[in-house]
Amino acid sequence: MRVNRKLTDGIPFVVTTHLNLNISGQSREIVLEKVVPENFVAMNLKSPLPARLEPDGKLRFQARPGIWRIEIETRHLGPLDSLPFVEKGEPWPAEEIWVFEAQAQLRLVWVEGVASIDPQQTTLPDEWKNLPAYRMTKSDILTLKEKRRGDSNPAPDQLQLYREWWLDFNGGAYTLHDQIRGTFHRSWRLEMNPPVALGRISIDGKDQFITSLPGNKKWGVEIRQGRADLDADSRIPTGLRKVPAIGWDEDFQRVSGVLHLPPGWRALAILGVDEAPQTWIHQWTLWDFFLALITALAFFKLFGRGWGILALLTFALTFPEKNNPQWLWLAVIAGIALLTLVPQGKFRTLIRVYQWAMLLILIVFSIPFVAEQLRIGLFPVLENPAPSGGRLNDAEAQPVAPPEAPKIPPSAQQEIHLEKTAEEYERPATPMREMNRNARDNDGIFSGDIHQNISGKKLSKSESFADSSLTLKLGQQRPGTKVQTGPGLPRWSWNRVNLTWNGPVEKSQTLHFLLLSPFVNLCLALLRVVFLIVLLLGLLFPSSARWPRFLKPRAGALLMALCLAVTAGFWPQAAKADFPSDELLGQLRERLLENPPCYPDCASISRAFLTVNQNTLQLRLEVNSQSTGAIPLPGNLKEWAPSQVLVDGKAVPALSRPPSDANLWLTVAPGVHQILLAGKLPDRDSLRISLPMKPHRLDAQLSGWTLEGVQEDGTVEDNLQLIRAADNLRQGTPSAAGAQVSLPAFVYVERELVLGLTWEIVTRVTRVTPVGTPVVLEFPLLPGESVITPDIRVSEGKVTVNMSPAASEMEWRSVLTEKPKIDLKSGNASAWMEVWRVNVAPIWHVEFSGIPFLYPANPESGWLPEWRPWPGETLAIEVSRPEGVPGQTVTIDESIVEVIPGLRFTEIKLNLALRSSLGGQHVVTLPPGADLQSVSIDGRMQAIRPEAQKLTLPLTPGSQNVEIRWQQSFGLGWFFRAPEIDLGAPSVNSRIHFELPSSRWILLTGGPRMGPVVLFWSFAIVILLPALGLSRTRLTPLGIVSWFLLGVGILPFPQRLPLAFVLVVSWLLLLGWRCRKDLPPWLFDLRQIFLAGFTLLALLALGAGIYQGLIGVPDMKISGNGSTAGFLTWFQDHSPGILPRPWVLSVPLYVYRIAMLLWALWLAWALLRWLRWGWKCF
Repeated sequence: MRVNRKLTDGIPFVVTTHLNLNISGQSREIVLEKVVPENFVAMNLKSPLPARLEPDGKLRFQARPGIWRIEIETRHLGPLDSLPFVEKGEPWPAEEIWVFEAQAQLRLVWVEGVASIDPQQTTLPDEWKNLPAYRMTKSDILTLKEKRRGDSNPAPDQLQLYREWWLDFNGGAYTLHDQIRGTFHRSWRLEMNPPVALGRISIDGKDQFITSLPGNKKWGVEIRQGRADLDADSRIPTGLRKVPAIGWDEDFQRVSGVLHLPPGWRALAILGVDEAPQTWIHQWTLWDFFLALITALAFFKLFGRGWGILALLTFALTFPEKNNPQWLWLAVIAGIALLTLVPQGKFRTLIRVYQWAMLLILIVFSIPFVAEQLRIGLFPVLENPAPSGGRLNDAEAQPVAPPEAPKIPPSAQQEIHLEKTAEEYERPATPMREMNRNARDNDGIFSGDIHQNISGKKLSKSESFADSSLTLKLGQQRPGTKVQTGPGLPRWSWNRVNLTWNGPVEKSQTLHFLLLSPFVNLCLALLRVVFLIVLLLGLLFPSSARWPRFLKPRAGALLMALCLAVTAGFWPQAAKADFPSDELLGQLRERLLENPPCYPDCASISRAFLTVNQNTLQLRLEVNSQSTGAIPLPGNLKEWAPSQVLVDGKAVPALSRPPSDANLWLTVAPGVHQILLAGKLPDRDSLRISLPMKPHRLDAQLSGWTLEGVQEDGTVEDNLQLIRAADNLRQGTPSAAGAQVSLPAFVYVERELVLGLTWEIVTRVTRVTPVGTPVVLEFPLLPGESVITPDIRVSEGKVTVNMSPAASEMEWRSVLTEKPKIDLKSGNASAWMEVWRVNVAPIWHVEFSGIPFLYPANPESGWLPEWRPWPGETLAIEVSRPEGVPGQTVTIDESIVEVIPGLRFTEIKLNLALRSSLGGQHVVTLPPGADLQSVSIDGRMQAIRPEAQKLTLPLTPGSQNVEIRWQQSFGLGWFFRAPEIDLGAPSVNSRIHFELPSSRWILLTGGPRMGPVVLFWSFAIVILLPALGLSRTRLTPLGIVSWFLLGVGILPFPQRLPLAFVLVVSWLLLLGWRCRKDLPPWLFDLRQIFLAGFTLLALLALGAGIYQGLIGVPDMKISGNGSTAGFLTWFQDHSPGILPRPWVLSVPLYVYRIAMLLWALWLAWALLRWLRWGWKCF
């Protein structure tokens, strides 16, 4: 005889003994002494021989020759710290092999006092060889030293944070959006520290009730999910430069985020973060520092201290900017430095030419840089030509609809060859997200494993056996609870600064945002322009240098040329649309992927005939298909799959299977087809055949099997169940009929406290020992507990549990009165062991004291603490209800006002995207004189009329889109302003659109900073600079007024016509230069021919300009936020109840016509004088 024992740590402590017997000789009765160890109770006996356990622990069995194994399961009556080896004498062996199966979720123990051996070198069963093994001999004592019980010191939370900061347009506050992912191990409440004001938090996409604990100013929520899938919206109400890096009362393993800055704002530096590459400081490289210092030092050596300091300041301001000509400065300085060393001669002349060439290139590259600095400094909204700020993407503006079931593309399918059978495919692993979602329907965190060790089977739903109705109550809130909807998130993106931390971030860390406001950036832009121009003028007019004669123009001409070039660089570029558009591509894609008209009923199974004999199954299907497509076949790879498939008598070589689907799919053509599925039956007594596409009728012919799932009229359910008949059961399984077992009953009592809107307790009694003996016991109730399940006998505060010999479990429900403290105490009876679980809704906050709960095997599955007490141990549960915090219950996420003014009336449409947690009513105040046309909510018209300009909207909990249309009795005048609209609550993402007719000449606009800009007047001011320079050249008779009128008159022309201004200016200057220059005869004739041709081009340009000005439409250079001459749009990130009221100053188009007529008459009269002067010069 060989003895092997498996010691399973748990409550109770279980010892499974294998008696391996080699018997020879005659059949006889054998009695073994001390089979059940001291202080142990037998629970199960498995023997292929007739056997019986005596009350005194002896084993009596009928022996016959052969090799046999008898298995005995016993449990200890209390806690166990050591187990000695007991020498029993013959026929017991002098040594035994023990293995120890630890349960780390219950406690962490170390085995001491015995030496371990290699289990692979023993005769242990294969399923025990993966456990630590020990050889036990005389006087050996196996000692268990407990290091930790349960989850007394949980691991830190493993959380990751991605945060987005939005700075308000006025710079007064931040809006935060947090995405938290990871796992909660230790914290079951998440709180935000001041000064961050938590406005909204959602878990798994559902908004939660934000609360605060009594005496605590921190706002937060109760967490009941082990896996963190959390989104939160917050506000920092003050524009602090020092803000918390996290704000949450938690440390995070990884943190990253994005800082969104509005137009005109710029990040100088951000302190407290590891990486922020988009800040001004981080844009400097070591090479930039070297180049700026070496160039400034060259200026200092060549021109003196003052110019060196000016150069250093200029380079410090310009080098980090885009499109700055930093390399050209060094090239120019190199030429000037060489001139100081090279003596007179041809080489010096060559160097001088190189110097002026580099200087000219520097000026050419500086012109667009200066223009861009002025344009962005004055109008920050023009920084991004195609911004996403203020203009929503389609994905942001439209609600996300649930996706339809995707089609299976051939490229995503797997080829399944029919030669394989269903048994050859392993059961696929459950995805993590499916495990999380179905955690309460699986085998539990820990108890299922214990039950399997004891009784050989797992209890279903052992982690939480509360049904869906109780789970639903856990997610409900008390009547009157105001779930906060938050401040609303901005939907704009302008300048982004990516923030990254390279390691864990503690909750105490802070950030220092060093930001530059729009005014500061404007001042810096002006300084860059001024310093750059002064530095360029210093290079053009050095005191120690002389210009070549052919490059010595007047200073006024140089200033004119520079200003004229800046004006050209300031000119907006024409927008170019790409073709095809995204919308057209989307339409084409929808057409290509459009389902046939018959979808989803393009195929059906009209009839089916099932034939089953002893070991084979055949299924004939009649399939009707209206189009070519794939159909799922009955069965799947987990239960039964066909080994042969015939379609209309022809074999199909291969089928397809999507990666995440266990069903096989067959492609069929249009028409009626006969499909035959055949295959061997697995070696089982029952078989389930799934029907993903159910036939309309099924007939069956069975031999040795019974069929379930088919009704009398031939209609079928979702699955067919085949069960072998009694005379067809499989042979060869060892029978235990001879084992006569009379063992005391032992049960598990699992109690789950469900603390929701109502407090309930679900109690389940599960038999652990084999069936065959009745279970009778009395289980005490908690104080204040009342059983509500019928037919449950209660007497003197105890439930009488009476289970028949065939029953395996019993369950009842009870209600519990609410009280601040719940005391649980395990009974001292040896007939059961208790399991406690507490399922708490987020409306309650609980604190535990007493024994620690078990360490969860899967922390992501959720917060459901479990305790396994020894008899007499207690647990105290203190329950409190957090108080709600103030917050919005109605949030306006977006408002769009479309204003279409006419001659006498104005049509206005208001679209609102709202979220409400309570529903009810919301009042919107319309402007005086509003004539309401229609109101619709989510596309459904509403019979609502305003009362005293107040429009009351009925709201339901959730998101809804509201559209309000009305008319105003005023039309478009010279000054038009949007009417006053009061939304009744603060809002975010306010957009106002003006659709103006083409018969208006827009002069000025005003409103929120993120809006249109009329650049005409800026260009007109810039025109003054070249006009002043041209008037001082004395080459032409034109004064500053004539030059200014010429430029301003051509300015409203389309994009290509302002080049006529440059052409006319060049023509007049050439004529003036002609008056003062005498050339050789051959060069004189060539110049005359050139001037004649150039004069013709200039006159044609002027004629085209006059023609376009008289019949064309003015181009006022309107740009910004996607605005055009006929469509003006403004955007405001945060608005109080009253929306912004932008305005526009415009006049009828005939005013422009009159102005252009006067300008054309003046130009014609002036042109006569210019031609007379030009003829004299010619």
